[in-house]
Amino acid sequence: MFSTILFFIVCGIILMYIVLLILERIRMKGDSAQHHSTQTINIDHKEKSIIDMIASLLTQMNCTYKIKKTDEDITSIDFNYQSGSFSIDTSATNSYIKIYYLFLYETPAKNLSLVRHLCNHLNINSRAPKFIYSIDEAQNKIYVHIYTCALFVPEIREIRTYLENLLVGNFELQRIFTFQFKELEKECGNETDDVEESNANWRRQLFLLREQEIQHQFKAEESRYNDTSSITIGQLFKTLYSHKNLVPVSLKIVSAEENLSISDSGIIKAYDILNCIIDRKDNEIPTIKSELVTLIISCDFMSNGKLVKRIMTLTITPEGSSDCSLYFRLTTCLSPTNINKAIGKYKPNNCVSAHSMLIAYDFASAKQKLDEFNYMNNDTLWKIKNKKAEELSKEQQLLAMCSSSNPSYNLYWGKKLYLEKRYYEALLHLENGYHEMQCYYTKMNKHQKNTFYELCYLIGFCYCELKEYQRAYYFLDALPQLNNIIYTQEYINCLANSKDFRALAVIENLLTYIAKDEDSEDEETNSTLIDFINFLRRRKAYVYIDIGELEEAEKIYTQMLEEPENSDYALNELAYIQRLKKENESTI
Repeated sequence: MFSTILFFIVCGIILMYIVLLILERIRMKGDSAQHHSTQTINIDHKEKSIIDMIASLLTQMNCTYKIKKTDEDITSIDFNYQSGSFSIDTSATNSYIKIYYLFLYETPAKNLSLVRHLCNHLNINSRAPKFIYSIDEAQNKIYVHIYTCALFVPEIREIRTYLENLLVGNFELQRIFTFQFKELEKECGNETDDVEESNANWRRQLFLLREQEIQHQFKAEESRYNDTSSITIGQLFKTLYSHKNLVPVSLKIVSAEENLSISDSGIIKAYDILNCIIDRKDNEIPTIKSELVTLIISCDFMSNGKLVKRIMTLTITPEGSSDCSLYFRLTTCLSPTNINKAIGKYKPNNCVSAHSMLIAYDFASAKQKLDEFNYMNNDTLWKIKNKKAEELSKEQQLLAMCSSSNPSYNLYWGKKLYLEKRYYEALLHLENGYHEMQCYYTKMNKHQKNTFYELCYLIGFCYCELKEYQRAYYFLDALPQLNNIIYTQEYINCLANSKDFRALAVIENLLTYIAKDEDSEDEETNSTLIDFINFLRRRKAYVYIDIGELEEAEKIYTQMLEEPENSDYALNELAYIQRLKKENESTI
């Protein structure tokens, strides 16, 4: 019996051991299966693209994004987050991402040294986020950005919160930079000597030059040619005040006979100013309606970003008549924008701008003028063909120099009006001829170029008579190299009368050049050259007076007292210098 019991006990132990062994193997298999399952999940998670992860997170954060391949190994994701512009660079071979917070601050390029100083200061005290900046020469501005390099792997817990914290931290850095920059700007200002800033300024100027190069690609909004059929307010603005960007908004015409108001800008621009003083009736000779007419034009003008009013007055009075024309004196006056003495009375927009010119109404119709031109042109050709060039009039001499008949009409009437001292009306024709000819300058022969230079001289002369010296200089500057005494004299007059800083140097260079020429030649200097030298000396003394060098001017005029051709002029100028000296003494 004892042996039976012992047998069952041994069998039970063996059976229990077998059961435990089976259970252990089952547990091990289960653990193995569980471990195998977890490992598979991790492998799938790693294989998932980081780009897809970031895109998924941005979608959850309600951000719109754009993915682009910037390099062979780098992909960028651009997006906006809480009104901030961000970009993330990722790489398949790197577990780190680069986060850029773009355009967190902008400032004019003149503050470059301050921006660089503050970026360096903040970067020294920060390991991860770094401040960087870029220069935009097109806008002439500096933009500040933040760059952060951060670990980004799937194993990071709460990865969305992690990404949000990386982004939100930039806003606090933006606040710090903005505050410190404003304090630094108050303390230091922006007057610095900086090589990088100079380079940025140079690149800005280079950009502006390149911008000018492409401007010709755009079609001009307004025709370059002048209307010569009548003298309108719009044409007057275009010729004399186009650089001031005046916009007429109301017109009042006042005379003893009528009082008229016009408020339409288009009608004002098209208004013929001679209509208010001439009574034109069909089949009758025009008559003068009034001895004085005043036109008051209210204009809008943009000054320092503000729209202000400027008043222009035109007065028209009769100046006599001839068999074919009625002559009038037109005087224009444009009020200044500001009468504040602190601004300076010599500032362009703080000065009264006035012009006085002779204009006329011609009895001849447009057809009659064209017939006259055709007759004179044909007569010119006949005289040249029959070797009677000495019989050509001054207008015909200009036609003879021009082989193309296209600009000839404007050249003929421009020269004719110029000789009649109707400089404003002459300008309208002459400028039209200039625009027609200048495009073909490189293809012109010698005679055509002479015509073109004559045209530049006439236009420059007319603008000088109207005291528009800057415009005159544009045309006269093409002439000095021709060594034509008449052209050079007008060029000098333009410089001297406009108080141009180049006037004295140009005159002295010419005197030096002529003196060398005289020394190299044994022949007696001709009277024309002597007259030119005297002209240069007089102009030199005139410039000395303008710049306040009265003693230098007095020396020149004192020498001229011994010269018969200059004595009368010198005497008057010496008296003027003495009057200036007395005024200066009384002021002191």
